Amino acid sequence: MTKSMLAATLLMVFISGIYAEQKSAAVDKAARDVIEAAGYGAYFTHRTGHGIGMEGHEDPYMRGDNQQLLEPGMCYTVEPGIYLTSRNGVRVEDNMVVTESGSESLSDMERDFRVVGV
Repeated sequence: MTKSMLAATLLMVFISGIYAEQKSAAVDKAARDVIEAAGYGAYFTHRTGHGIGMEGHEDPYMRGDNQQLLEPGMCYTVEPGIYLTSRNGVRVEDNMVVTESGSESLSDMERDFRVVGV
């Protein structure tokens, strides 16, 4: 799976598969499933994201042990990262809002792979 395909796949998983009444842990699992299938599971070493609102980082935290239910209108980040020791790393970041039928990206930025700084 190419880097662009991985980023696009992650976004589509969240848009179609994360919806109201799911646990926050489902967000983390969705990202881990895609990254593990691409062979990078060992290099994804942190939570997937967090809630956004009045604070920079707030509940619900998108990690495997969080049982908090998502509600329509909740906003959260999706920022899975893959870090290859002594080589490089990549993090895909997006802001999402929970709906009854899925999640919606709050960004219209293209998801093509880009190198930033070298």
